[in-house]
Amino acid sequence: MKYFFLAFLLHPISDLCKRISLPPYYESNCVQSLVTVLQKSTNITFSQKDLKEVHINYPNTTQMRIDNDPRIKGVVYNLVRRGIAKEVKLNQLQEGDIVQFWNEYWGHCGIAKGCNYSKHLLWIYSSMPSTDFALTSFPFPTKFYACRIKPKYLQAY
Repeated sequence: MKYFFLAFLLHPISDLCKRISLPPYYESNCVQSLVTVLQKSTNITFSQKDLKEVHINYPNTTQMRIDNDPRIKGVVYNLVRRGIAKEVKLNQLQEGDIVQFWNEYWGHCGIAKGCNYSKHLLWIYSSMPSTDFALTSFPFPTKFYACRIKPKYLQAY
């Protein structure tokens, strides 16, 4: 019980986000940065098939979004499908949860820091062209997906 409480206070994923140095966005986009953080802060590995799902590397992504194909959830789809994580809704979001979202024309992924519900803002650690890897706020997106990694996959402190 003591370990669980400590892990809750010092979430290994978000803790790593505060101190990791990643290459600039154009060398390590949001997906590549997220995969790097997960590989350094969890016991999760990614096969080539996993990386295709995480990168949402499909020729018809726009149509998939319109059709609400579950694969547009990217890393959330992959981790839940593999039994590594449990999907959560926006109102259940906690620090350290993994996020994939879509606005009308673009998608993004990262690690949740939290939400400001009254201002409709989502705070995530992610890589963006304007900030490289940093904590950034986004308006609540059109399509939102998140998952919480099961404790047994988190690296112990």
